[in-house]
Amino acid sequence: MSTGPRRMDSAQAYAAARETLTRELKSGNLRPLEGCRSLAQATDEYLRGRLAELEPAFGSRRTAAFCVLAQGGYGFGRLCPGSDIDALIITSGAEADVEVLAEISQGLFHPLWDMRLAVGHGVRSVAGCLELAASDPQVLTALLDARHVAGDAGVARKLLRGVAELAAHTDPADLAVALNASPAEALPDLHAPDLKAGPGGLRDCQRAR
Repeated sequence: MSTGPRRMDSAQAYAAARETLTRELKSGNLRPLEGCRSLAQATDEYLRGRLAELEPAFGSRRTAAFCVLAQGGYGFGRLCPGSDIDALIITSGAEADVEVLAEISQGLFHPLWDMRLAVGHGVRSVAGCLELAASDPQVLTALLDARHVAGDAGVARKLLRGVAELAAHTDPADLAVALNASPAEALPDLHAPDLKAGPGGLRDCQRAR
């Protein structure tokens, strides 16, 4: 008896969604901003679906809640087809949980690497992340853009509250320096201006937000 077409797993569904969105963007049938938002949403769905697929294998080994956060442009809810996927896995537990989550991250991101996508990722505890942010303004400013994607929303709220408190007690001059840590060359000196990191480019637009 036929059971109908086999349902795609999260990675297959995501690859198909990326292919469709990229094709629609190239053809002009989809506006760039709309396409970037749709790709970010598809990436959110992949991460949630993939975590659900991994839960049977790792659920019994975890002792604390965790979440997945988006950062960078992805944290803004916008993702271009060629952009890095920046994600951070955060646990409310101790280092033992970080080790288990490091294994989960391999299962989470391997399908993306198989698609030859660039993935920026890390695994930290809430306490470890806040300690690092307190000592490095660049880490702190990167976390200001973080957005909860999957997992326990309570863990995300705990971290982001801590980040907000750190930012409120950090010298604004230090934050400004961190935001402009990699100054770009002056536009008149460039044959091909850097639309992402150059003055007036995407980075400046994100900072203004």
